[in-house]
Formats: sequence, C-alpha cells, structure tokens
Amino acid sequence: MDPSPLGNYVIISRINKKKLYVLDNELPPKPAQDAANEDWEYYQSHIDDNEQVTCVMLASMSPELQRQHETMNAKEMFLHLQELFGAQSRVERFETVRALFQCRMAPGTFVEIHVLQMIGYIEKLGQLGYDLNLELSIDLVLQSLTSSFSQFIMNFHMNKKEMSLAELLNMLKTAEGCLKKESSSVLVVGSSSSQNKGKTLKKKNKNKNKKASAKVAKPTAGVKKKNDKGTYFHQGIFGHFGRGTAKLILLA
Repeated sequence: MDPSPLGNYVIISRINKKKLYVLDNELPPKPAQDAANEDWEYYQSHIDDNEQVTCVMLASMSPELQRQHETMNAKEMFLHLQELFGAQSRVERFETVRALFQCRMAPGTFVEIHVLQMIGYIEKLGQLGYDLNLELSIDLVLQSLTSSFSQFIMNFHMNKKEMSLAELLNMLKTAEGCLKKESSSVLVVGSSSSQNKGKTLKKKNKNKNKKASAKVAKPTAGVKKKNDKGTYFHQGIFGHFGRGTAKLILLA
C-alpha cells in the first residue's frame, strides 16, 4: 500500500471526477417532506456520491487510518488527510521530481526498462496530485535517451506525431531492435574485411618468397673465361698462336 493515503485517494478519485464536488461542498440539509421532487433528487444524489467517495477513500487506507476516519464524510476526511500527510506529500513530490529530471539511460540498458522507470515517476507525480503535460513527459523521456537514438529523435520531431507514452515506448523498442541489427551487420562486415585482408597479405608474402628463391646471384668477380688461345713469349716479346694456325701474332 502507498505510504500516502492521499496519494491513493487521488488515483481513484481521478476515475470518479463527476463525484469530486463532494470534497468541496458541504452536505445539503435534508429537504422538508413537502419539498419539490427536484430538491429531493439533488439531496439524494449528493448523499449517494458522498457515500461512494467515502468508501473509496476508506478502502485506500490502512486499518488504523480507517478507524480514525470511519465517522467522517468525504470532505471532512479529505481535510484531515491533508493535515496529516500534506508535508509528507511535499517531500515525496520533491524526491520524485528530482529522480525524474535526473534520469538518464545508461549505455547497455534496454530502452523498455528505462522508459518504464520514467513512466513510473510521471505516474507517481499524478498520484500526488501533479499531472505533467503529455508533451513535457515525452520530451523528458526523449532527452534522457542515449546518443544512439539521435536519429529517432530527429525523425520524431520532423513527423510531429502525437502519441501516448505507451505508444512512444513501443516505437522506441522497435527502433532499438533496428539499431541492434545494424550494429551486428557492421561487425560482420568488419570481421570479413579483416579476414580477407589477412589472406591477401599472406598470399603476397608467399609470392615474394617464391620470387626470392627463384633468383640466382650473379657473380661479380673471381670467375674468368677460359682463354682459347695459347700465349707465347720469345726473346722478350709476348705473343700467341691462333687456334688452328702456327702463325705467331706479336703483341704490341
């Protein structure tokens, strides 16, 4: 049970708005026996509405509070509850407002969990008698999201579509699913690219090794061609014989 009976009362009383006048108006005096039918109908209607609101208020209280208020009518009960819990309600409202405005979606958190928490704060303020405007409530939810929802927020404002908080939550859940699919696709593409790049590098290195092993080092010195001609030295003169001839060729 809510620690504030007044908060519980406000929840139920919002469903019975046509009967809330009994909280502001005193019970009318009982008409005379010969009074007009309209007077009797008004009186009986007020009595019936008062009894219904009183029963609803008592049902939202703890047993101890019920004993304290069982002899009071709806208006008397309402005034007494304000005296008992007015200060407590003020503190509770402050704490709820602070939690709502400081609420931020943590990275890795499911959007459903985050938005439901914010809706809980918004509804609690309503229970305390302070209803937030729907547009303000939606703005508070949108500004609390992570940067990954920036495109969703832009599209939301461009379309200017009116919706409830429940409808907004469903749209955010759909957007979250799309974001996860896009993220998975990027990871798969990135992994494939890395694998292909690795295979290409391995292939290039293999080709380089093959080319290096196929090359033969050319000698630059130390190897001389065989001389086909015979060298001759006679009387201080160098010369040689040509192959197949006995002719002496003098070397200058």
